[in-house]
Amino acid sequence: PIAAYQAGGCRAPPDDWPASNVNQSGLWGDPGVSGQGFHVINMPGRSEMLLSWYTYLPDTSVSTRTRQKWLLGLGQIRNGVARFEVSAADHGVFDSPGASAVRALGEITLRWFSCSRAEAHYSVVLDGKKLVGHIPLSRISPDTVCTAFESQGPAAVDALPRPAGSPWQYGSGGAWHDPVAPGQGLLIEVLPQSNQVLASWFTFDAGSTNQSGRSPPTWLVATGPIQAGRAALSVFESTGGAFRVAGGSTLGEVGVLNLDMIDCEQMVASYSVRLGPVTRAGQIALERITPGVDCRLP
Repeated sequence: PIAAYQAGGCRAPPDDWPASNVNQSGLWGDPGVSGQGFHVINMPGRSEMLLSWYTYLPDTSVSTRTRQKWLLGLGQIRNGVARFEVSAADHGVFDSPGASAVRALGEITLRWFSCSRAEAHYSVVLDGKKLVGHIPLSRISPDTVCTAFESQGPAAVDALPRPAGSPWQYGSGGAWHDPVAPGQGLLIEVLPQSNQVLASWFTFDAGSTNQSGRSPPTWLVATGPIQAGRAALSVFESTGGAFRVAGGSTLGEVGVLNLDMIDCEQMVASYSVRLGPVTRAGQIALERITPGVDCRLP
């Protein structure tokens, strides 16, 4: 589904909440099941939303090094409800072309009750197993502008602070990828009140490569401060969890990710990460793939 996103679009005034509320965007999870959850990116003016579900294989599945699984979907928002058809690649190569074709895995519905509370209903197939259920969700990342948007509309976004002397701003967030290596990328959220950036990175595990050079899916999370034109992030990996099972996962710091913003449509990512026994370092030329309507350079 990520190939469906194109930069652009126009901003529409809010017609109902929460369908038009831009800060549904962020990290959401079940408070009783840590170490897995959703990263959603709202696209104002389009009534669409991008979702990435970061979770694990069922506990009865054949194990991989991290047991991780990510699923992507593009959903339509109607009356505070977003419905997604989700899919995923089975294998690929870290920071390189060659991700396998994505397979449809099922459906997810997200419903919002407030800026801090939502729920997810899912029906998916993971590792050949049909999984159906419900997840109560609470916001994990800060409420950057959601509550203010309820009373102020788009003016709440315009009023957010911007780092002095930096192109970084709330509108720098969204989905970004390297068009040369589709099928993997970054979801980025900017927190201007604290001068921080959060990122989730869906990719493939260079620390678990088969004889054909292929790797299973893996995901990483990163956070850190904005320093002039650069966001300097520490990268973390979660391993050992199981789908919708509390406990068992371990979070560890595995490297660094520096994001240098060029303009509203281009960014350079420099990384050094340790994935199991393997360390990878390099650069990725990133392009925006969700609309950048809230990104405005002087």
